[in-house]
Amino acid sequence: MLDSLYPAGPSAVPAQLTAPSAAYRRHAWLAVAGLLAFAIAYFALMGWFGWTAIRMLRSLLSGEGGNTFINGLVGACALFLSVFMAKGLFFLKRGTASKEMELKPAEQPELFAFLHRLADEAGAPRPKRVYLSARVNAGVFYDLSLFNLLLPSHKNLDIGLALVNTLNLTEFKAVLGHEFGHFAQRTMAVGRWVYIAHQIASQLVARRDALDGFLAGLSRTDVRIAWVGWVLSLIIWAIRSLVDTAFSVVALSERALSREMEYQADLVAASLAGSDALVHALHRLGAADEAWDRALAFASREFDAGRPVADLFAVQARMLDNLRRVSPDPMYADPPPLPEQERELHRVFRNQTVRVPQMWSTHPANADRENNLKRRYVAAAIDERPAMLLFRDADALRQQITRDMLRETPEAFADGAETLQRLDAEFKIRAMQQRYQGIYLRRSFLRGVASPTELFLGTLPALDNAQLRERIAALYAPAHGQSLQQLQRLQEERGTLDAARAGQLRASGNRLHWRDQVLDTRGLGPAIATLDAEIAPLQQAVLQHDQACRSLHRLAARRNGEGWEELLDGQIKLLHFCEHVEADLRDAYGVYVNTLQVVTSAKRVSDKALGRLIGDAAVLQKALTYIYGHAEACIADETVIAHGGTPLSEALGDLGLAEPMPSNINDWVRRVDAWVGHTCGVLSRLRAAALEALLANEDAVVQRLDAAGTLPAAPAASQVPAGYPVLLAGQERKLRARLGWWDRFQNADGWMAGIARGAIAVSIVVGMLVVGMRTGTATVSLYNGLAIPVRVTVDGSSVSLKPLQSASVDVAPAATHTVVTHSADGQLIESFDSERISGRSHFTYNVAGAAPLVEWSAVYGGAQQDEERPLGAQRWMATGADYVLQDPPDSITTSKYDKSGRRSVLSAMGELTPQQQASLVDNDDQRRAMVLAHARWDAPDSRHLPMWLAMSAIYPDAVQGVVDERLARHPEDVVALRLQQDISKDQHEAVCARQQQMAARTPASSSLAYLGVRCMPDGPAQDAAFLAGHRRWPQDPWFTLAVGYTLAAGGDWGAADQALSQAAKVPQTAEFAVMELARVKRMLGASHQDLAPLASESMFLSRVLAFESDKVVGSPYEAYRQLDRGDYASAMELAQGNVDLMPRITRLVAASDGAPAEWVEQALALPLLEDIDSDSAWSMWALALRQGSNEAMWRKQVLDSDSSEAARVVAFVDAVRANASVQQAEAVLGNVNANNRGYAYSVAAVVRGRACPQVWREGAKRLLFGSERPHLL
Repeated sequence: MLDSLYPAGPSAVPAQLTAPSAAYRRHAWLAVAGLLAFAIAYFALMGWFGWTAIRMLRSLLSGEGGNTFINGLVGACALFLSVFMAKGLFFLKRGTASKEMELKPAEQPELFAFLHRLADEAGAPRPKRVYLSARVNAGVFYDLSLFNLLLPSHKNLDIGLALVNTLNLTEFKAVLGHEFGHFAQRTMAVGRWVYIAHQIASQLVARRDALDGFLAGLSRTDVRIAWVGWVLSLIIWAIRSLVDTAFSVVALSERALSREMEYQADLVAASLAGSDALVHALHRLGAADEAWDRALAFASREFDAGRPVADLFAVQARMLDNLRRVSPDPMYADPPPLPEQERELHRVFRNQTVRVPQMWSTHPANADRENNLKRRYVAAAIDERPAMLLFRDADALRQQITRDMLRETPEAFADGAETLQRLDAEFKIRAMQQRYQGIYLRRSFLRGVASPTELFLGTLPALDNAQLRERIAALYAPAHGQSLQQLQRLQEERGTLDAARAGQLRASGNRLHWRDQVLDTRGLGPAIATLDAEIAPLQQAVLQHDQACRSLHRLAARRNGEGWEELLDGQIKLLHFCEHVEADLRDAYGVYVNTLQVVTSAKRVSDKALGRLIGDAAVLQKALTYIYGHAEACIADETVIAHGGTPLSEALGDLGLAEPMPSNINDWVRRVDAWVGHTCGVLSRLRAAALEALLANEDAVVQRLDAAGTLPAAPAASQVPAGYPVLLAGQERKLRARLGWWDRFQNADGWMAGIARGAIAVSIVVGMLVVGMRTGTATVSLYNGLAIPVRVTVDGSSVSLKPLQSASVDVAPAATHTVVTHSADGQLIESFDSERISGRSHFTYNVAGAAPLVEWSAVYGGAQQDEERPLGAQRWMATGADYVLQDPPDSITTSKYDKSGRRSVLSAMGELTPQQQASLVDNDDQRRAMVLAHARWDAPDSRHLPMWLAMSAIYPDAVQGVVDERLARHPEDVVALRLQQDISKDQHEAVCARQQQMAARTPASSSLAYLGVRCMPDGPAQDAAFLAGHRRWPQDPWFTLAVGYTLAAGGDWGAADQALSQAAKVPQTAEFAVMELARVKRMLGASHQDLAPLASESMFLSRVLAFESDKVVGSPYEAYRQLDRGDYASAMELAQGNVDLMPRITRLVAASDGAPAEWVEQALALPLLEDIDSDSAWSMWALALRQGSNEAMWRKQVLDSDSSEAARVVAFVDAVRANASVQQAEAVLGNVNANNRGYAYSVAAVVRGRACPQVWREGAKRLLFGSERPHLL
């Protein structure tokens, strides 16, 4: 039995016919890669949310990580989002056939034998289950669960009985061979994965469930709580947008693969049944689909009439026969016969005249599939026997499927033969007769005229009855039918071009194919103009034909008399009414549906969008109301009723649809479709009856021309309401061909909207990730104030920092944090466990406590500036500043009510000079740690190392160890060796001996040579050695500095200026050179402005220059400025209240020229302080000498201030008091540095008063700044 039903296959099949192509393999890899990327991103984001929720819980338990409320809120939100993304994994649908009936081998042995043999020949697995459905299709589907992402799923076969009903055995074999080709494809797993991914994405993007309801409710609560719902809703929108976009890309690559899979499966079918069988089956599908749809519509009418159809498939077959008979297309349902020769060149399908590239399609065009099938032609015989022979008891199967499709099971079914007779009767109407050449099939001849009168010609030639009959008989010539088909094809072309230009059809790269041309969719005007030029004459010819048909028959009716002309006119009016009123209703409905789709595309309808929807719904309601309100005025004549028409009011009934309003719009939307469908159906049936009556009456009046006897009177003519809506073709209401910007953005409609939505969604998700990663974590801001690069490790996270560089590292919340810092060469700088600071999430690690920290406020607008708050040099601390170790923004966004604002800033002051940094640290322990850290670790060539080492000398218990450590690492560190000399005291000679030996061993080292000279006793020999060393090594900064000081001490100001200027350019010697250089330049006549460039190199110079400028105006330090100007009273008043400044100002004022006696007495009465500065000490000794009060006490004080040169200054003053000449006194003074020379001249000026030589007075004013000496006239 099987052998007799199994069609023979091809006798020869080309080798490798079914082997996957290169394009197939390429698209497979791309699809897998895209799907894998999607899955990784999806599960990573879902996992991140879950991990964040767990991390927030840990932070709550640890008591660290910042604000407890914020951490709890973020954790709850992360948990919500994790559940939200995970929900898609638990709503997977199982693939099933539609209205399926499972077939069993025992029940259908012939069918299963056929299937198994075919599967074996195709090299495919046999289907696990076989289902029979009512579809015009056959396909593969899966039983799927989440496990099938990894495990293969069994493939099931769905056979559509409505397809089997139209195919022969070979065509059916080809169709199933195609499906078994899919069974054999390994890449079907990609389709399975994509299907599962699509289920997940669809659940996430489209499904609205309890989670969305919860968010909606949360967002409607009090604003103090609702904002959480708003934020979550925004994040969910972003996630949905990204998932939608990402899966669209995945689906695009999978569709490209699907097209290649279709091609490859087609070749499997060709290898089993030949190249022609599947092409023929594809050709039959179009007619089978139409016949099936019409069969369902017919069955629905029969069911409503109380005559349920017992066998839908018999109706489909008879419907197909009738459509084949009435269709003007000779190839409507059956493929053309195969030629005897060159069958590989024979084509059933032709390329569409206008074809949009099918980038979004899973199946290639039929013409492309045929070309693929016949590229390597496989010949095979066609078995014309019906495929239904494979099914045992086919009648029972068809009836069972029919019963399963019914809404309810009737008590009895109509007789099958009578059902088919009623179906045949529908096709026996005149409009379907082939003599009309399809003019009245699916075409309206009244839509193009605004009034029925336009269908009649104004004048007709004089015709006798015979001529009239002859003209009427020639109306429906085949040539006119061909012209009409040509017009319809051209109009379809134009419609496709219009849709492409309007963006309703998507074309890859904005390109489409038209008549062997590739056109840009943005430049279709010329092509449309060409079509319009071709359409215009055909349209005119068709209109003239319609006018001739109606006019000639009207003339015949007129000659009949007895009201026949009026009858025809009334039926044409009734047709016009039905067509235009229905067209107006459908047009209003189309606008409404378009608006509904637009406003609901974003899954949320705004008030504005709702208003637009209700407005268009009201227009549709108005169209319905007009029809129902004027139904009584539409009267169909007896002949229309006789041809199946029903009075309009009777067929319509009452309109039970209320006016659309915001309160009932949901219910209105659910009901309106049925009302529109019912109304259009009634109008269509009345129109069909009127057309049938018109054609019958037109035939009747022609037959009665020249008839003998009295002609029968025509029945009363049809009537229609006056002023009914008229909608001409081309005057339809304008649809929103493109969404508004907001709707396009929400739906990513177009590349610009897609990019915009993607960018914003990515920004939201990235922002969410950043917030999530930073929330609940302990952020440690790091700052390296040392002059060496370091590597800091906090809880295992390492960061490298250059000098004065900052960075941040996020660490997990913990009670304490382990900090380890190494130098770049791996030496351990420090290691410690931080102290626990609960409830804080931001900490600052100041490496080795090497920089002072200051908190200050950045103010904006009219906000008041707060005072800076020095925080010392803390190594580890918690901070709540807005900006930590980074610059605040130049501007901020403020409210419209308050244009001011402030932001707290925590800054490290490591770029300041050592003296400035030390002044910012009040805590002695922190200042000691800061100084020693720099002294111990700063690089040998760092700028401020000499000053840091000099400052470390005030810590005698530690400085020796610092120097030893430095020299162990850097034996020739000149700065450390200098300090070693300075602190050696009792070991000075031994230290110098070692260093001189080092210099002797390395005679080429300028630094060691300098140190050797520095060990020499002060005096001419040392000065000469410095000069000799400078001549040998003119670029050595230390020799240059020493020579500068030597020349300045000898009063050679010009040469000293040159040497000190060179030394000031070198970072390490600049701090030592700049102040001496400033004094030298003043001796050479330099102004305040000339010294300004040097101020950046010396804090001390910057400060003394500021005291003489308007920078101090408004502060207590303006007292120095007033003192320099000689305004003693203002100076004293400004210093009043400042406990540190007032004693100094008092002493300087008292020693000034012309100072009042009371201030002199006040100064002399001030107690002597242990740490009195040199400026005050020299001024007070001069005042004591002049006033004869406590001179011995102050003499001792100044002698102790400088062990090397103070004695010579004192001797100079004693010589002055003894009335020595200028030359004699200068000889006593000898070579001293510039500021000591300034002290000597200043004391001489105070003691001698106006008798002091002017050269000394001017020297004092130049060598000492105004804040360093009394005011001298």
